Amino acid sequence: MKNYCLGLIPLLLLTPINNVKLNSNELTISTQAIQKESIFDDFTKEEIKAYYSSLSDDDGLKGEGLLIKLQEIIEEGHSKIENSLAWKTNWELFLLIDRNYELDPLSEEEISTQEWKLDNVIVNPLYTDDYTWKQGNNKNFDREHMWPKSRGFKDKYSVDEDLKEQPFAATDMHNLRIGERTNNQQGHNNRPYGEILDLNASTTVEVVDSVTNKVTGHYGLNKDGYTVYEPRDEDKGDIARSLFYMATRYHSYRSTEDFEPALKLVSTFNTNPEETLTCDSTKTTPATYGILDDLLSWNKIDPVDNYEKHRNNLVYNAVQHNRNPFIDYPEWADVCFKDTSYGINLDSDIGVEKEGFYVSLINPNYELNDTLEFKDFTFTYINQDNKETIIQNNDPNINLEISLNSKVIENNKPISNYSTLTFNNPGEYLFTFTYTNENNKEYTTTYTISIEDKSPLEIFFDKYGTYIIIGIVILFIIIILISIFTGKKIRKRKKYKYKKKRK
Repeated sequence: MKNYCLGLIPLLLLTPINNVKLNSNELTISTQAIQKESIFDDFTKEEIKAYYSSLSDDDGLKGEGLLIKLQEIIEEGHSKIENSLAWKTNWELFLLIDRNYELDPLSEEEISTQEWKLDNVIVNPLYTDDYTWKQGNNKNFDREHMWPKSRGFKDKYSVDEDLKEQPFAATDMHNLRIGERTNNQQGHNNRPYGEILDLNASTTVEVVDSVTNKVTGHYGLNKDGYTVYEPRDEDKGDIARSLFYMATRYHSYRSTEDFEPALKLVSTFNTNPEETLTCDSTKTTPATYGILDDLLSWNKIDPVDNYEKHRNNLVYNAVQHNRNPFIDYPEWADVCFKDTSYGINLDSDIGVEKEGFYVSLINPNYELNDTLEFKDFTFTYINQDNKETIIQNNDPNINLEISLNSKVIENNKPISNYSTLTFNNPGEYLFTFTYTNENNKEYTTTYTISIEDKSPLEIFFDKYGTYIIIGIVILFIIIILISIFTGKKIRKRKKYKYKKKRK
C-alpha cells in the first residue's frame, strides 16, 4: 500500500470559515459541529471521537443496533452533491479528494486561498498507478461507483445522468473514485467484489490496464461458483471500506426522490448482476451486494493508509460534510457485519474493547426437558494485545455458578460443580463464569438460557412436526398417484367390456 506522508502538507492558521466559495463552482462550506480552520486540515483522534460522541454511552454496542446508530450519525449534515458537481467535465471534486498530496503537495497559494488546481494534478486512481491529470486528455478514466448504481439506486426514468438530479447514494463521494476505465467497465462492471478461487482457471479473465498495459484485475468464479471481480491487492481495503460505508449510510430506506435506498452486504451473492434495482425496489427488501466475507478479509490485509485518512477528511471538510466510520475505526467493520463477542468502546484507540472473557454455545436453542452438556460451551479470552485464545472448558481457571430452578442429574465436576443438567422447569437459567488469567486478573461473564413453558404435545410437535408434515405430504402424493393409476385401470376395463359388447 502506498505510504502518503501528509506531514508534507503545511497547516496554516486562517480565520474560521463558514461560507467560502471554492474555485468556480457554487459549493459552499456550511458550518458543522466540527469546523476546521482550513479545508486541508486533518482531524485529530479527539476530534474524530467527538464526531461519534453520541455513541459514548453505548459500550458493547454491535451488529444491527450499531448500524442503526451509525446511519443516524453519518446522514446528519450530509450535504447533497448535485449532478452538476459529481459529473462536471473538469472533475473538480475528484481533483481535490483523489489527489496524491505526497507526490503533489499543496502550494502556499492553494492553502491561503483554499482553492486547488485543476490541471497537471497527480492523482491516485483505483485499479492503476499514480497518474498526472491533464484536462481534456483523460479518456482512460471513469467516475467509478464502487457500489454500482444498478444495485439499488439506478435512475429508472432517465438514461442520461445529467437529465435528472440523483443526490445522496448516486453522487456520494465516499463511493465515487477516479477509476481506470477498462477495469471499471470490463472488470468490475456490475459484478460483486471477491476472491477468485483459481486465477489460472480457464474461466478467469485478465483485465489489462489501459494506462500501464499491465494486468491489474481479474474476474472469474469464486469458491461458491459466483462470478466476482478481484482488483489488485493495494485497492482491496479501500474498496471494502467504501462498501461498508454504503451499507451503513443507506442501511434503512429513506427516500426514492433523494436516492436513499436500503443496501445490504451479503456473502452469498447469487443475484443476476445484470438486474437493475431502483430505490423504489428497496423499500421492503434491501438491494444486496458482496462478497462480505472477502471484504472483511480485505479490510485487514490492506489497512487504512494516510491517503484514505486525508481523503475522508477532505470529503468532510469541503465536499459533503460526513465521514466514513470504517476509515476512522476499521475495527468497526467486524463489529457491524460479523457476529463478534465484543462491541464498540470510544475510550479505546481502535474504537472497540476486545480485552475480556467471552462465552457462547455451539447450539443455543434449548427447550423444556432438553439436556445441556458443558462441553457445548465455548470460551474465548482476548488479551490487551487483541490476541484471541480459545480456552478449553475443563480449564481449572474457569469457575461456574448457576442460578436456576432445575435439578442437577449428574455431578462429576469437569469445570466446577456441574457436568450435565436437564431443563426440567421453565424460566431463565443464568450461568456466571469467572476466568483468572496468567496475571491473576479476574474476568466475569454471564450467559442466559430462557426455557419456555410448553406442554408435552407442543414439545413433541416442535421436534417432530416438520417430519410429520413431510410424511403427510408424501402420503397424500402416494394416494393421488394410486388413484390415478387405479382410475386408468378401471377405464381400460370399461373400454374393454364396451368393445366386447359391440362385437
